Amino acid sequence: MENEGYLTPEIYISKDTFQPKGVCYGNICKQSNMSVREKMIMQSLPLYVNGRKIGDAETISGRQTDIKVYLTDGNFGRQNMSVFIMPSGANADCMNAVPPCRDFVSADGAKWHRSGDFILAEMPLAEHSAVEGFQTIYPENSIRFDTVPHIGKADGVDVVLTFDDGGFTYHKTSLSDKYLIPGEIAYVSYKMRGVDGYYTLGFIDFQTNIFTSATFIGCGLVQKTKVYKNPLRPKLGYTYIYLPYEGGEGELFRNEWAFEKDYRCLVDYRGEKYWLKSIDFAEYLIGERVIIVKETDEMPLLPKEELTHKDADTTLSEDNDMIVPELFYQR
Repeated sequence: MENEGYLTPEIYISKDTFQPKGVCYGNICKQSNMSVREKMIMQSLPLYVNGRKIGDAETISGRQTDIKVYLTDGNFGRQNMSVFIMPSGANADCMNAVPPCRDFVSADGAKWHRSGDFILAEMPLAEHSAVEGFQTIYPENSIRFDTVPHIGKADGVDVVLTFDDGGFTYHKTSLSDKYLIPGEIAYVSYKMRGVDGYYTLGFIDFQTNIFTSATFIGCGLVQKTKVYKNPLRPKLGYTYIYLPYEGGEGELFRNEWAFEKDYRCLVDYRGEKYWLKSIDFAEYLIGERVIIVKETDEMPLLPKEELTHKDADTTLSEDNDMIVPELFYQR
């Protein structure tokens, strides 16, 4: 806050290592206002000797643990929380499963956009100042490590950077670094001091409005065939799919297929299989990554300046997408 020529900085001091305590609840980690009560559940068993009851005996049939926690974040509706119950003296490693004690949805890719010569991704917030560094695994087994710098000392305790920049941990990748390949995913994780290993922060699904890529798994000559949803009840409708009459999955290019109009390549894209046209008759190997031009019916000539995560397609079009002999960052 700047006032009358004076500048008052906000300094946050926290422990240098992450020490899990209490209960994880959304973005709140609580230790106070929590009580634990245990009681043994007793049961009476009748004792018989030679068919004659001689009395009752008590035995322990179980143990009941009650955890009472007072938590509030202003929302008084129904809440969900995760509680870890461990024997006394046990290691609390299970509390380290998601060290920052926050909500995390690993199935969601990060939002990203192009900013000049960089791709800027909005990763989930690493909500602890004990974050030591980040690891990014790019395609072609390229790995980048980013260390977290310190910004000074106060009272003998390191003042470490926090990452709350508008509610996100921003991740930058230069477009000139030859890391991002259209259609492949980059995974970002982080490490905290005092906790072994890296933990998933998010992933970047990078594509352009022109290019993506997929895995070659076969080729052959195909025909577009009408397939009924239920052959016994044709009124339920039908769809058209491509079926090979020569070649198929696991097959490589044959010379006799050159210049055949029915020739297509079979690719795997996000777990689904597609028969795509190829601009030529290049011989690909099983498992090789092939580059795909999207929406050839529209044929954009230039990549958009304002690329975003919205340019990443989750499906392919067998009618409009085509394989081309492009190479990105050949190593």
